[in-house]
Amino acid sequence: LAEVRGAFASDAVWLTDFEPLHAYDPLVGGSKAPGGKAGGKAESGSTVVKPEFITAAYGTSSLNDIKVNVPPPQGRQPAQAAPVPQAKANALRLRGFWRENSKGQDVVSELLKNLREKSSAFRFSTKDAKSADIPLTDERLLDITVAGKPGELGLPFVITLPLAREVVIK
Repeated sequence: LAEVRGAFASDAVWLTDFEPLHAYDPLVGGSKAPGGKAGGKAESGSTVVKPEFITAAYGTSSLNDIKVNVPPPQGRQPAQAAPVPQAKANALRLRGFWRENSKGQDVVSELLKNLREKSSAFRFSTKDAKSADIPLTDERLLDITVAGKPGELGLPFVITLPLAREVVIK
């Protein structure tokens, strides 16, 4: 949180939602929808927190019930009690608004660049099927609305940041 707070300190950008994701794959997703509308990318991963967590009764879990696929045991040996795999969060999806100024949408890209240069909690590259290292460009991480209606005070954006180290969901 401190890393995100420090990197996104700006009077032209506001973060409104912070969402942990399970099974996020940065290589999944297409291009933006026509007109540059946010949400045009196919969103990978599933949310860890239930949308109705605000109204959850005391003592009930606000976490989604995430099922982890377990490969069936192979071989003729009797199956031993294998440890149950735990669900893990491997990315954060940040939603917010940016205000138009002389820099345009680059104000969000510059903040993402600051995070990219100083981050220890997030990774900005991934491995493909052949284990080759692929850098994650802004186009893979950032989905931003670049044109709005007259009189709008802010335009939405979504940034999905893969975590450098997965976090177990308990």
